[in-house]
Amino acid sequence: MTLELPPVNLLAVIVAGLVAFFLGAVWYSALFGKMWLRYHGYTPEQVKEMQRQRPPHIFFGTMLLAYWLMATMLAFLLYWIKAEHWLDGVAVAVVVWGILQAVAMTDYITSKKRIEIYFIDGLFQFCFLILSAIVLTLWK
Repeated sequence: MTLELPPVNLLAVIVAGLVAFFLGAVWYSALFGKMWLRYHGYTPEQVKEMQRQRPPHIFFGTMLLAYWLMATMLAFLLYWIKAEHWLDGVAVAVVVWGILQAVAMTDYITSKKRIEIYFIDGLFQFCFLILSAIVLTLWK
């Protein structure tokens, strides 16, 4: 089997990455931010120190790059499986999410993290993968 480098709609990839980025902004601030920090046990001083170590341009820039990379790889998968309908995209996103959750579970089970963090992060990943896949399959 040979895989060709897919022709990807760059604008769709950019938008899918931005969808994930902005969903994350809402998810980890307005929706679950305080809970996520509490479940990690972070103090306000620790949060300030983390923000000092990773200034906004580094933190948000890296997040954007990561989401654009994710959207690009997802676009490749959707092309290779010949996803035609947005439900095809959803199916691929669910499979990718399942793989991510299996990997995340190995991190969770070998750490002191609370299960709530696993669920907050996992549900976020589920949502952004579904939304990104829909954008990428509808906008070729």
